[in-house]
Amino acid sequence: MRPGSVPSATRDELLRLEPQRLVVVGSDELVNPSTRERLEDLTDAPVESIGDEDPGVTSAALLRAFPPQDRSVVHVTLPHSGGRAPAISQMAAQTGRAVVVCEETHVPDELVDALAELAPGQLMLDGNEEDWSLDIVQRLQSATGAEITFGPTGGPMALAADLSADAPEGGRVLVSAHTTGVETLSAIVASAHSDSPLLLLRSDRVPAAVGRAIERLAPREIGLVGTTEGLSPALRAELGALVPSSTSEA
Repeated sequence: MRPGSVPSATRDELLRLEPQRLVVVGSDELVNPSTRERLEDLTDAPVESIGDEDPGVTSAALLRAFPPQDRSVVHVTLPHSGGRAPAISQMAAQTGRAVVVCEETHVPDELVDALAELAPGQLMLDGNEEDWSLDIVQRLQSATGAEITFGPTGGPMALAADLSADAPEGGRVLVSAHTTGVETLSAIVASAHSDSPLLLLRSDRVPAAVGRAIERLAPREIGLVGTTEGLSPALRAELGALVPSSTSEA
């Protein structure tokens, strides 16, 4: 959802799914009381709220509410990670791992406690060692006893393209502009559930790494996830030329 509204597509999907549990992620600024009331009217399921101004507190609550299948490694990213957060989330989704966010200046007690309870063998901190303060690294390590590693490096589009390396040829490929938050999050979920590789690109052109990935995958279909603003007509035409008469929109 976007702040302050429940789109018709979301309403229709909630009615179709008839969920037994509905979790709303976002602070009161993003999900105001009137929006929550609309959601409660749409379902008989209990509506839970998870959200805080501190992303680390939100991450801790999500980690406890939805424990990962693979507890051996947890990805840790900063709120501003050079745009890599979607690619890191995609990597975590493909492997059944968790990804958490903490601020550059502090790690909240809630996140430290949640990670200690999970007891991962490794914490993979996004980026390079110099991106993280020594105090944060030491606190995470002492609380969990986990091995601290750093990576991956590189831009979000190259990272996402690398994740498709083992995908079979001739299938369906999803593409989304890496700067469109809501659409990219939806694309990550769709990619994980459908086993379709997800490629991230700019809103105005297909980067070389993404073009090479598409050529290697030779997809029968490209699914576009985003609006016209996020994926321009010129970009759609460029993608369509790579796979003639097989580009669909989501």
